[in-house]
Amino acid sequence: MDRLGAYEGRTDKYLNCFRRYIEDAGVVIDVGCGPGIFSRALANKRRLIIALDIEEENLRKIKDLDVEKVHADAQNMPFRKGSIDYVLSH
Repeated sequence: MDRLGAYEGRTDKYLNCFRRYIEDAGVVIDVGCGPGIFSRALANKRRLIIALDIEEENLRKIKDLDVEKVHADAQNMPFRKGSIDYVLSH
């Protein structure tokens, strides 16, 4: 198994834990989204997923994904207090 495959396997375990908490969430932010593994798995019509990354290249890699993409530093996120229901960071 390659490194990404091993990472995706662990991601499935994490997502199974998170899903029950975020199932009814309106807005979920994936901080440091990287290649978008979490964002891709969580995207659906019932919630808004925001993929945030400081690297523009990572956001270009997920241009086909139906999520909001934000180029920003995790220490200076451009969101109003209380506007995000859940934050995922891995």
